[in-house]
Amino acid sequence: MKLHCKTIPEALVKAAASSDADRGYTFVSEDGKNESFYSFKELANQTARHAGALVQLGLAKGDRVGLIVPQNEEFVLNFLGAMYARLIPVPLSPPLNLGQLGLYLEQIKHILKASETALLITVPQIKSVLGSLLGSTINKIITIDDINVSTDKLAFTPPAENDFAFIQFTSGSTAKPKGVALTHKNLVTNAHCIMNLGIQASEQDVGCTWLPLIHDMGLIGFVLSSLLTKTPVVFLPPLRFLKRPVEWLQMITRHRGTITFAPNFAFGLCTKRIGESELEGIDLSSLRVAGCGAEPIALATLEKFAQKFSAVGFQKKAFLPCYGLAESTLAVTFAEPENSLKGDYVSLESLTRENVAVLVKPGSSGAANILCCGKPFEGHELRIYDFRGQICKEREIGEIVIRGPSVMSGYFNNKEATDEAIKDGWLYTGDLGYLQDGELYVCGRLKDLIIISGKNYYPMDIESTASEIEGVRKGNVVAFGVQDIGHSNERVVVCAETKNDSRSYPELEKKIKTKVREVFGIKIDDVLMLKPGSLPKTSSGKLQRTLAQKLYLNGELGVSKKGQGKLSLFILWTKSQWNFFKHRG
Repeated sequence: MKLHCKTIPEALVKAAASSDADRGYTFVSEDGKNESFYSFKELANQTARHAGALVQLGLAKGDRVGLIVPQNEEFVLNFLGAMYARLIPVPLSPPLNLGQLGLYLEQIKHILKASETALLITVPQIKSVLGSLLGSTINKIITIDDINVSTDKLAFTPPAENDFAFIQFTSGSTAKPKGVALTHKNLVTNAHCIMNLGIQASEQDVGCTWLPLIHDMGLIGFVLSSLLTKTPVVFLPPLRFLKRPVEWLQMITRHRGTITFAPNFAFGLCTKRIGESELEGIDLSSLRVAGCGAEPIALATLEKFAQKFSAVGFQKKAFLPCYGLAESTLAVTFAEPENSLKGDYVSLESLTRENVAVLVKPGSSGAANILCCGKPFEGHELRIYDFRGQICKEREIGEIVIRGPSVMSGYFNNKEATDEAIKDGWLYTGDLGYLQDGELYVCGRLKDLIIISGKNYYPMDIESTASEIEGVRKGNVVAFGVQDIGHSNERVVVCAETKNDSRSYPELEKKIKTKVREVFGIKIDDVLMLKPGSLPKTSSGKLQRTLAQKLYLNGELGVSKKGQGKLSLFILWTKSQWNFFKHRG
């Protein structure tokens, strides 16, 4: 695999030297009314200035720098500045609400300690909340204002390709967050796979994204990868998309965007929330790549989006299903362009009884659709292992295992977790899938499986079935298993939101139990009906199944607690940041 540069800072310097003045990054303001533009040359100059400010603070090569910076523009400049100075940035999620502040501070303490972070950069509104971290966890917290006063630019000294570039901490939904340590070689290799091999970017391309930059799909997929191909990118604050999804489409129209990516739920949100009157002036005909990943992909969701927005130029062939995870930098497989919505209709019974994907006719009873996510990139390998550690045959379901130059060297300062994840150079992803003709079909997450009498059931299938019932809020259902002490089987629990009056709860519970029994032949032990907004989600709207299970077990799901749900003083700054892409742990 031939790479044209060895590190991301080198890619930035080359982009600055060879790009036109009208190519660079555009940042939409927090209120959505203004845009600020940085040519690649100006981006490099500002990056060098931020790097100079960090070095003046006494930081040296390899020091870790924590970043809790909600605004896209300031985050990018400080992140690239740290990397330019051969420091190691550690992106951190801002706090979301007062009710969970204690839990948030504990997690931040763990991350700062695990990464041995020397300095934390944030905004004044958040710094006032983090005072308890000083001394015991970190010695210095500064604000972006302290960085912005500096005017001295740092001369460029390229890092080595095997130096750590940054540390991406996992979400920590089932365990303490683990730091995915990525080298410059990991980043440049995966960026090449994304932009050159997958998207096949050209000089005519323009990226448009609302994805949060504290995690890999937004950060690596748009901020870092685009530097290799000098692709202009427009960044919309995530909160703007969450408030008014149409602003994503307006941005694409305004800038003639050709490349965008989002999780499955975002396409469904647009279909549901964007009214016909808002389509006036929208033109999506420029889009040639609409990537979809980060969570299970539903063909029906994408088809409904394509059907609704075909009237304003959207072409279904633009969809590009993909699979990836942080431990492999970002991308593992991309579907083939022009045939991107290829999928299988398989028997749910064969999935649960035999762990085999048996083809059935579309629309037949007990059928599930699984989209193809394509083949691994050049120089990378992918296998499917069964539960005995043997390589699966085609269409046999097992754990997805990968190897190649995009795979992390390990979790930072965590040999035990590294040894568990990487064996003989192969990364065990914890995701389930199967291969057909060398192409990957992703089924679910190993840790989320519900096991009953030795049969495996996928929560997303149960959730989708329950969502079809009138009165249940579509896309606002979680299913999980709960170990019942003294019994071999897990108890199956479904938690569903509804706008109906509580008097209708018993009838809805009965309908959910009946429907799931008809489709899957299993008993639902408990159905919990909830008011809208009760299920835990990231600020993007992505459901948190594991946290819902924890709250259920603690008797806290749907129960009002003092302080919960109240926005903190810094919510307008922080709600646009969220734990996004799939992570182990």
